Amino acid sequence: MSEDRNYEAEAREQGWVPESEFKGDEPPKNGFVDAKTFVENGDKITGKLRNQRDELREQVEDLRRTTQELQQFHQQSLKRQQKEYEVRIQELEKKREDAINEGDGQTFTQVDKELNDMRLEQPKQDTSMADAWLEKNSWYKTDTRMSAFADGIAERIVSEGYTGKAYFNELTRRTKEAFPEAFETQKPPGVDSSKTEGDSTPKPKSYEALPADAKQQFERFKELMPNYTKEQYVADYEWD
Repeated sequence: MSEDRNYEAEAREQGWVPESEFKGDEPPKNGFVDAKTFVENGDKITGKLRNQRDELREQVEDLRRTTQELQQFHQQSLKRQQKEYEVRIQELEKKREDAINEGDGQTFTQVDKELNDMRLEQPKQDTSMADAWLEKNSWYKTDTRMSAFADGIAERIVSEGYTGKAYFNELTRRTKEAFPEAFETQKPPGVDSSKTEGDSTPKPKSYEALPADAKQQFERFKELMPNYTKEQYVADYEWD
């Protein structure tokens, strides 16, 4: 089949000219080649580029699949927590009912308080946190390089123990470190940097603004989880 190819026509379409027609000031860097060699060299380069493109597509698809698996894992975890919560609620309600029937006021008060506390901490089974993160980080849908990077580190972040809000904060932080130019913002007009640089007043909801006992608690957590960061602790901390 290769003998049926018109190598000269193909080569000319790609910019090749025979040495006899060459009118440039300097000859080609690698010397003159015939039309067939020129075309075959081009085929090799095209083949390599095609292979690289296919490999990149496979890598991106693998990252996408990993993200989907993480999302499924998160949903399964929420379902498990919800089921455990419902079972515990039923147990407490039965215990409270027994206390009423037996006239045990002390047990009733204890169980009723535990029921109220549990209902306040009821696990939420929705995707509002992920939706809110996507709304604030539109780059994930528009920048393929950054989204591929974020997908690639997602599993590692989960394996390090990050969950919920702390997971999304850590995902954003590491992406900003990798692509700082994409997150650069100009200072708002009227702000005098010379006045703010020397200001030592702690910013709200920062590690420096935490009370002493909270900082001590973070240090204890850090001993158990070496990868646990101040940013994660601040995100999880219950501020007044």
